[in-house]
Amino acid sequence: MWPASSTWPACGCTTCTGTPGGPLWMVRTTSVASWPRWAASLVCRSSAWAPLSSRVGWTSCSALAGPWANICAGRSSNEIRTCDSHGCGQYTAQRNHRLHQGVDVLCSDGSTVYAPFTGMIVGQEKPYKNKNAINNGVRISGRGFCIKMFYIKPVKYKGSIKKGEKLGTLLPLQKVYPGIQSHIHIENCDLSDPTMYL
Repeated sequence: MWPASSTWPACGCTTCTGTPGGPLWMVRTTSVASWPRWAASLVCRSSAWAPLSSRVGWTSCSALAGPWANICAGRSSNEIRTCDSHGCGQYTAQRNHRLHQGVDVLCSDGSTVYAPFTGMIVGQEKPYKNKNAINNGVRISGRGFCIKMFYIKPVKYKGSIKKGEKLGTLLPLQKVYPGIQSHIHIENCDLSDPTMYL
């Protein structure tokens, strides 16, 4: 049996990335004498501890490198889009028959977009199935993070990038959604809330 969860240490630990696009897991080894030997290794995900059964497929471990850099040129902070006629920009905002699975960071059409953290651009990501003017983006992985960034024309689709380095240019959202608060859509690969890192 596991001890009561109220006696467990807080989740504040090293992060491990799994397969690309997979969930982010945080690992901590504890040596509480009263716990069973097999309970020595735990994982925490989103502040909840659970047994660690296997590390198969895990590729690297490092401390989270937050907070993120300013993402849009001309803005002093990463401000989340409020509500407009096209919806709201916060995590889990209602979108027709679904919940918004990322956050929308305000940015003017044509503005330079910067990498939020140091890592690797691992490929192109497209939010839509059609060929509209804003259907472009990238996936970035590194420093314990894995995110998708939509509505940008990137400088490249593969390769390393540093925190604060130019990642691309915001595409013309006003052409597709007139009157919307132009923004970059950012979502974690595991669809958890990225707000705390902005």
